[in-house]
Amino acid sequence: MNSLENYIKENLRKGIKLESIKKALSLAGYKREAVENAIKRIYREQITDIAKYINKEIKQGLHSSAVRNYLLALGHPKTQVDDAIEKIISAKKALLRKKKAEKTKEQFRAIIDNISAKFSKYLWYNLEPWQRGAYIPTIIVFIILVCWEIVMMTNSIILSGSLNCYSFGRVVSCSLFESLLFYLLLMLAFIIIFCLPVFGLGALIGYLTGRFRE
Repeated sequence: MNSLENYIKENLRKGIKLESIKKALSLAGYKREAVENAIKRIYREQITDIAKYINKEIKQGLHSSAVRNYLLALGHPKTQVDDAIEKIISAKKALLRKKKAEKTKEQFRAIIDNISAKFSKYLWYNLEPWQRGAYIPTIIVFIILVCWEIVMMTNSIILSGSLNCYSFGRVVSCSLFESLLFYLLLMLAFIIIFCLPVFGLGALIGYLTGRFRE
């Protein structure tokens, strides 16, 4: 704490009014801004000390209103006591929010861990030979088909200015609902025509490969 703050605190303890202290410091050459900042720091320090006292008494079982009345009876300014109580309330709310946030994070982490545990059995080294032969090629083919369909949708928008269907390689004007239904059915057809055969053939090859290695 600097000498300016010490001077203000010492004079306040002596009972000198704050306005008189300000005038004396102004005559001594101190800038108004420096004096005001020092007073604010002292005020915050006093608020913190009062808040610590109130919190201590509350932990011992006293009600905040009883502690407030006691402090007012001792001569503490009402604004300081009320600000200290508000500071305690704000700190408790912040702590509660922090605990809720931590609890939410823990719950989210538990969900992720649970999902990871459930899907860990699908990792490559945990898959059966037929699963390796079936899943991986099917996923690759599916990704290729999705990309192909996205290119088709993008191309229809570029050529016609809106999402439309295709008929024998040509863009045909359709409503948005009809276009979405068209691409949904097209993807279903792709899965039936391409993905299912790849899955079955891959599973068979993987199974035979596994049996051969055994």
